[in-house]
Amino acid sequence: MANDSNLSRPKLFHFHLCAHCGSTFRRELFEGRALTSGIFPCPKCGLEGPLNITIQEVEENDHSSA
Repeated sequence: MANDSNLSRPKLFHFHLCAHCGSTFRRELFEGRALTSGIFPCPKCGLEGPLNITIQEVEENDHSSA
C-alpha cells in the first residue's frame, strides 16, 4: 500500500489569465501601475484587463508563465 507522503503532489500556482488572448502570466511579473490600479497589461497581446486569477499545475522549475 502506498504511503501518502510518497506520492507526488501537484504544484499549483496562481496566474493572471488575459481575458483577450488567454495567455497566463505570474502576477509577480507586473509592477507599478498594474498593481495599484488592478488593470494588468498582457505582455503577449498588449491589451489591458482586470486581474483575472486562474490556478494551474506547473512543472516545479517553471513558475514564470504557463
